[in-house]
Amino acid sequence: MGRARSESIKQLLENRPFEKYLGVKLIEADNGNSVVRLEIRDELKQRLGLLHGGVLASLADISMGVAVLSMVGIVPSVTAQINVNFISPVKEGKVTAYGRVLRKGKVCYAETEIKDDGGKLVLKASGVYYLL
Repeated sequence: MGRARSESIKQLLENRPFEKYLGVKLIEADNGNSVVRLEIRDELKQRLGLLHGGVLASLADISMGVAVLSMVGIVPSVTAQINVNFISPVKEGKVTAYGRVLRKGKVCYAETEIKDDGGKLVLKASGVYYLL
């Protein structure tokens, strides 16, 4: 179950233009957990040279959504709510999001942490996802 579902999610991410533009890479997706990563590029930075908050929020949403799909399968779903807390700025390297499902149902609850290459916490978020 886990490997096949993970491969399906990987293909899904690789074929979606937004995730492709961001450069999101699926590292792991299994049983309500996800690990996704992106490499920071100049076009993803804001005017002060920091990774743009919108990119970080998008990565958080993607990691939580992937965690949900890893638990329920590739089914139609939408983000209903996302709460994002920016902890530390990041300028270069890679950022990795660790998502996990807190509650599975028709309405799923998830959370994620994004860390930089050194393991420093960059962002913490929670989200609500509706299965359609």
